[in-house]
Amino acid sequence: MRVLVAAVFAAIAASTAGAAEAPDACKVVGLNSIVPASAGFSVSPTDPNTIAFARPVNGKSQIYIYDRRTRTERCFTCRDIPAGPRADRQKGSPSFMPDGKRLLMQVEMARHPFEGLVGGPGAGWYNDVWMATIDGDRWSNLTRYPNGKLDTFGALIPEPSPDGTKLIWAELFDDDPRAQQAYRRGNTNPGGAPWGKWRIRMSEIKADVSGTATLAPLNTITLPSATWYETQGWSRDGDFIMFASDANTTGPHGMDLWVHNLKSGQSANLTKTPAEWEEFGEISPDGRLVAFMSSSCCDYTSTDDKKKLRTDLYLTTPDRQWTQRLTFYNERGHPHAKDGPGGSTVTKLRWSGDGTKIYFERPFYGVFGFARGSWLTELTFAGSCGGLR
Repeated sequence: MRVLVAAVFAAIAASTAGAAEAPDACKVVGLNSIVPASAGFSVSPTDPNTIAFARPVNGKSQIYIYDRRTRTERCFTCRDIPAGPRADRQKGSPSFMPDGKRLLMQVEMARHPFEGLVGGPGAGWYNDVWMATIDGDRWSNLTRYPNGKLDTFGALIPEPSPDGTKLIWAELFDDDPRAQQAYRRGNTNPGGAPWGKWRIRMSEIKADVSGTATLAPLNTITLPSATWYETQGWSRDGDFIMFASDANTTGPHGMDLWVHNLKSGQSANLTKTPAEWEEFGEISPDGRLVAFMSSSCCDYTSTDDKKKLRTDLYLTTPDRQWTQRLTFYNERGHPHAKDGPGGSTVTKLRWSGDGTKIYFERPFYGVFGFARGSWLTELTFAGSCGGLR
């Protein structure tokens, strides 16, 4: 497997691949809570002080724009928008386009068969992909999935390519009522597709004469035996994408991280730990490292209820020559664990462009397991851990 991963990750650097441990530049020197956030975020590629994030407002997830210089925020989607989504639709997973002037996001469909029951950005059911200019003047509904009583569609985590010409996202295209019913009854590994049937879609981003964005389909990426996919992001050179999947596992609670080489068409399992939960991975700007979330820190197996999941942040090389734990939120008595006596989970994460920081969301819990909050957190390295040299 290491050979296959190295082949898929053809740009791996020998200086990192051959190292026995993390370089000094990857020592963690700071953890800073920025703003409460809970359903995705993105740091502007042209202005690191501008952050888009999602947070509930009156029970509906909405997208905010935050300015770190002034510590002020504005709700981007809390009002009805004539050419955009209604205020009562849930939104999440914002992602800046490379120009920093446009924002991708998930938006709950204007109507669907399960109003009030599903539609949140975390699950993606009955969500479409939208794009908007950050001044709010232009909105484009990019996917427009069918929404009839017999339709089951949705979208998760739209991510643009580094040059802004392509888009990947995870697409829900069918359900599996038997597996879903068994899952709701507590069977975490019922077989089939307990979270629905998904695939990775890739399209070219275009604009018509009015400037409205549209998609031109390019590719569908799937793996044998997989039903669950979640897009994670791109390598900086645009040659690789990363996604989470239940391929070769007994269910989504044991999901692994995969890398896919767009030039060769090969996919490889990066983590290959079916008893653990790995998700939310991202390739460093220099392509030498991968930061990811894992349950290996904690007393959790793939047969446990999702409510028991606790995770920390890790760093590894694509060939897994070494792996380093970066956070210790779930280690009692450790300074990192001060906010959540019931532990924490690390979720969506992103590298800074210079490789000196990793931003991530961190839901944290009380002693009885109830969520107490979620912080968008900034981890700072001693140097340019994953930056271009």
